[in-house]
Amino acid sequence: MMSSRPPSLAFAGALSLALAIPACADHAPPMEEATVARTTGPFASSAGSSAPSATASASVPSASPSAHAGPRKFVSIAHVALGHWRNCAARSDGRVVCWGGCVGCDADARPDPEPALIPGVTDAVDVTGDDWGGFCALRKDRSVVCWPAGKGAVTPVAGVAGAVDVSTPCALLEDHSVTCWGEQPVAPNPRLENVTALSRGFGGSMCVLQSGGKASCWGQSAMSYLPGPPGTSVTPEAVVGLAGALEIDLSSIRGACARVDGGVKCWGGEFSPPIHSVRGLTAPTQVSLADYHGCARLKDGGVACWGENASGQLGVPAAKVERSDSAILVRGLKGVVEVTCGGGEPNGGGGSSCALTTEGKVLCWGDLGGAEGATPVDLSVPEDGG
Repeated sequence: MMSSRPPSLAFAGALSLALAIPACADHAPPMEEATVARTTGPFASSAGSSAPSATASASVPSASPSAHAGPRKFVSIAHVALGHWRNCAARSDGRVVCWGGCVGCDADARPDPEPALIPGVTDAVDVTGDDWGGFCALRKDRSVVCWPAGKGAVTPVAGVAGAVDVSTPCALLEDHSVTCWGEQPVAPNPRLENVTALSRGFGGSMCVLQSGGKASCWGQSAMSYLPGPPGTSVTPEAVVGLAGALEIDLSSIRGACARVDGGVKCWGGEFSPPIHSVRGLTAPTQVSLADYHGCARLKDGGVACWGENASGQLGVPAAKVERSDSAILVRGLKGVVEVTCGGGEPNGGGGSSCALTTEGKVLCWGDLGGAEGATPVDLSVPEDGG
């Protein structure tokens, strides 16, 4: 959920993907017919759609292509940030669209669950965040702007320049250092150098990777991500026993996972020490965690997931598999360039998984799969949607 995409994906990836705009709403992604449901997705918010309540889960309205007069252009997606109920997507045209309810928002601050463009954000190359800490966008000029999950203004982050990756509320800078804003977590002290990736976790904690594959964590509840007893680390501490890490991602409940050469290693949270490998993964190229599950993008463009499965977020019906500690291949996915996991109902064991394809399409399953559940649903984004 709090992804630590390497800068090559977080910054340049949004510009280099094959993000063509299909000519009409029923343009089909390169997926297997038997395992991918075709819809025009949650962003088609005109006639024929039904809005969720502000307190509903992450599922969002859909509409039939016949609800619109004439063909509609569909803009492709560069990155997706999934919260528990609130979600945002950075479009290939630089705009950001958000939808869904908000966990923890006061009644007067609850956002409209219908998809809506974030005002004033026109040059985003990435989006990150969740219901608890709000959302932020990395802009083309490498500055950062943020906004709350509920109602509130878009605000530039003062003093942040040259950012190449963001995990709210910290940014990785061009000089491979880290800067943070807000109350938690504070910027690392002593200053970290040679940082290659970062990811935010529970309770204002943060973990980073440094050159050579070393991982360090700090902040409130940071001990949840260090192989040891719970506690708080005010200065960065190394994750002992982990070497050669290529990527790291944190979960509020399931601890942390790091992609290493040929596999994924996890620890902390439900993953008690020692550090162990996720079974069933071959050639992972990216990893993403939510509260209750994780997924990995594979070298062949597929996706495999593990963990809890209350919403079908592993890609199989919950009635068949309640939980799997081994990765399960999600059927029908091809050409995936990024996978993102998000939390579902707090303490419910659910969640969502979304795959971004080479065409800039977003295919989601789990809570965001709605009635389809374990079947990936095409959430195409109208150019005028939001």
